[in-house]
Amino acid sequence: RCNNWWKLMIRDLIADDVNEIIELGALMHQESPLGGFTFNRERATYILSDILGDTAVFAMGYFHEGKLAGMLIGEVSTHLFVDVQIAADIVFYVAPGRRGAVASKRLIDQFKAWSAEIRADITRVQVDAGIDNDRACAFLGHLGFEPKGTSMMIGI
Repeated sequence: RCNNWWKLMIRDLIADDVNEIIELGALMHQESPLGGFTFNRERATYILSDILGDTAVFAMGYFHEGKLAGMLIGEVSTHLFVDVQIAADIVFYVAPGRRGAVASKRLIDQFKAWSAEIRADITRVQVDAGIDNDRACAFLGHLGFEPKGTSMMIGI
């Protein structure tokens, strides 16, 4: 899933990347409304170690100057009540200072291509991190996504 002209910048995430994924996740945690809750490094490490490399999981990272600066991790699952396959993100995050870079679009393009490759009926990217949601929605809208719901929360 890499094109030669940018393979040094965006690539599949592998087990060896777990520590960098955790560090980028910690940055996302600090920036998000969930920052007041405890970051669970051990659980995240366990889950990432278990899912990376699974054929039902998409995991790609954007590396800037050799350091992970963005990631998109998703999975495919069947809807509970309807016979449709949904490719959905688990996390899509790009570090401050790297947002707006062409890498964000390429991560989404690769996710959409993976979704088509696995024959998912629906491709979903949720905007619920609470980090510049309006900008994220505008970006995803430009790439063909349409709003189909709202994330409502209590407790934050």
